[in-house]
Amino acid sequence: VVVLFVAVFIERVSLMLQADGRGVNRGSSSGINNNGNGNDNSRGINDVLSTLGIKPGVVQSLLWPMHNVLLVVWMLVIFLSTFTGIIAITFKTMLLGSKRTGVTLDNIFAQEIRPCKHGAGNLCERHQSASVRLLGLALYPLGILYDLSDGIAAKVPMGASSQLFVASGVYVACGAMLWWYWFCLLPWMAIGGLVLSLGVGWCFGFIELAGIQ
Repeated sequence: VVVLFVAVFIERVSLMLQADGRGVNRGSSSGINNNGNGNDNSRGINDVLSTLGIKPGVVQSLLWPMHNVLLVVWMLVIFLSTFTGIIAITFKTMLLGSKRTGVTLDNIFAQEIRPCKHGAGNLCERHQSASVRLLGLALYPLGILYDLSDGIAAKVPMGASSQLFVASGVYVACGAMLWWYWFCLLPWMAIGGLVLSLGVGWCFGFIELAGIQ
C-alpha cells in the first residue's frame, strides 16, 4: 500500500506540473481564469519552483525513473503475495483435502499456478519496458518451479490424481526451500532498484537543468 501510494503521489505531482505548464500558457493567451483546486495546487507548486529557479521539467525528469521503479516494485509485491497464497492453499488442500478447503488441486494449477507462470513470462516480452523485463527475469524461477513439478509428476507411474498430488508436493517443497530468494533477495533487489532510480533521476534532472537535448 505504501509503495502504491508513493507511486500515485509522484504521478500526480508530475501530471500537475505538466498540466500547469499548459494551463498557464492557455490562460495567459485566452484571458480565462480557472479557479479549480487542481490548477491552484499546480500553480502553487510552480510558484515554489519558480522562486527556486527550477523548471517543472527538471522535477519531472527527477521523479520519472523512481515512478517507473515503484510501479515495478508494486508488481513484485503482487506476484509475491499471490505466490505465497498459492503455496499456503496448496499445502492446506494436500493436508486437509479439497472438501475442507473448497478447492481442488486441479483448480489450483489451472486457475493460480499456470496463470502466475504465464504472467511472469509475459513480463519478458519485447514490448515491455526495461524495468519490467528485469522483473520478469527476477521472477523466472516461478516458471522453473512449474516446469519442474510438472516434469517430475509426468514421470510418476500412477494415475492422474496421484501425479497431480506429487506435482503439488514438489511445487510446495521447492517453493518453500527458496524462501530466501522470495523474501530476502528480491526485496533487496527492489531496494537497490529504488536507490538506482534515484541516482538516475538526479542525472536526468541535471541534464534537464543544463538544457542538454
